[in-house]
Amino acid sequence: MPFFASVTCRRSSCFQSVALSAVNFSEFDMRDNVGLITLLMHKQQQPPISSQSSTGGSLPSHCVAVANTHTLFNPKRGDVKVGQLRLLIKHLQQLVSSTLGAAAADSVCCLVMGTMNHQPHTPMYN
Repeated sequence: MPFFASVTCRRSSCFQSVALSAVNFSEFDMRDNVGLITLLMHKQQQPPISSQSSTGGSLPSHCVAVANTHTLFNPKRGDVKVGQLRLLIKHLQQLVSSTLGAAAADSVCCLVMGTMNHQPHTPMYN
């Protein structure tokens, strides 16, 4: 089996990794590509007043979910690329919900990035 890697770097003095998940697309019959999902929390002394809930707990306004991937490189298999991205986003949502709770998940900033292997001026890209 080929080795594929994905990496997400963070400044450890600013962000703490709260949760981490790897998505191996081959487990879902979507080729040998991977995605890495990281839930980061900003290191700060106190959450801002606007991010505190009425119950006294802090809301995840200082959390960022980052998904990084390398999708399939095959111009004729856009269906696989879309499937890989849909699966990655689904796992991203599940990680945030299971870590922070479903109610808090809606207020987390999510970034999806990586090598998408889409060609400009094609239906996939547009």
